Amino acid sequence: MNMAKDLQTKPTGSSPVKHMVETLEKRQDDVKTMLPPNVSIDRFMRTIKNAILRDPKIAEADPTTVFLECQKAAQDGLVLDGREAVLTRFNTKKRWKEDGSWREKWVTAVTYIPMAYGIMKRVRNSGKVSSWFIGVVYEGEVSPDKDGNVRFKYFAGDNPRIEHEPIIIGDKGEAVAFYSSVKLSDGTYHHDVMSVEDVNRIMNRTKSRNSKGEIVGPWSTDYVEMGKKTVMKRHAKRLPMSGEDIEVLDRDNSLYDLNRRSDGSYGDDPTPVKAIENKKKTSAADKLKKAAEEELEQSDEVVDGDVDAVDAEYIDPETGEVSGGDDEEDAQSIDPEDEF
Repeated sequence: MNMAKDLQTKPTGSSPVKHMVETLEKRQDDVKTMLPPNVSIDRFMRTIKNAILRDPKIAEADPTTVFLECQKAAQDGLVLDGREAVLTRFNTKKRWKEDGSWREKWVTAVTYIPMAYGIMKRVRNSGKVSSWFIGVVYEGEVSPDKDGNVRFKYFAGDNPRIEHEPIIIGDKGEAVAFYSSVKLSDGTYHHDVMSVEDVNRIMNRTKSRNSKGEIVGPWSTDYVEMGKKTVMKRHAKRLPMSGEDIEVLDRDNSLYDLNRRSDGSYGDDPTPVKAIENKKKTSAADKLKKAAEEELEQSDEVVDGDVDAVDAEYIDPETGEVSGGDDEEDAQSIDPEDEF
């Protein structure tokens, strides 16, 4: 059976949503083989259907691509419920050759992104982490009171620890730092702290921008939630994790552009990130581009290796629902390499 042909054949009169659901149901046995024992195929398929109902435009994507992204989520043991993971819809240019000339059009595609809760779930399941807390520090919590005391203190060195007395009522001011505090199964604590400046260096590399180059999507609407996820992700890479867990962490690297300077512009970065400079020279994006170029010699149709636009979607941190605009200019492109 040709899986790609099987998924793409659309019955006459079938709505896109109904067709997508039906074609995914046909392949649920293949998805089931990827799921861990603690995740039922019924629950997993139900969350996929709900994701499509929440955002019907997902049904406009290539069913083969959607199926492969669902397989990735299943392999990672995360359900696509908007809390553990999400299907994110984006627009990309499809190019084909016709009458000796190249033509292009916008098509809908989908990628799977793990959410903060899903990443934490993976790490906790390792059995080496007993608790994990992500906190936000506000300006009022680092400003000395009348007695010279501050509400947030971070101690590094031989006895690292964090002391934080959050402001519950009253003016907290702007967020100035984010921290991650983990208690390992042996009783020791492990911490990481990022200032707003540290977080903004990551934010400024986002590809979620409109035609004017302005940041759109979750970084513009839910900055605090994105800051918490950023410090969590960086800290997780220093925790006891398997290679498979690291792969899950890196699923959303495609949403960031390392060719962009940390201030959001392009050009020579005066403060290059060494860990990024020393990464392998051949990225996944380069390999995909090379493969696409080789395929051109044998085919008259190709999809751009670079994704030129994406709807400005984001996840509501309270409901976990996906939302976003329809403007193709409110866009981000996809490049699977970043490290933070």
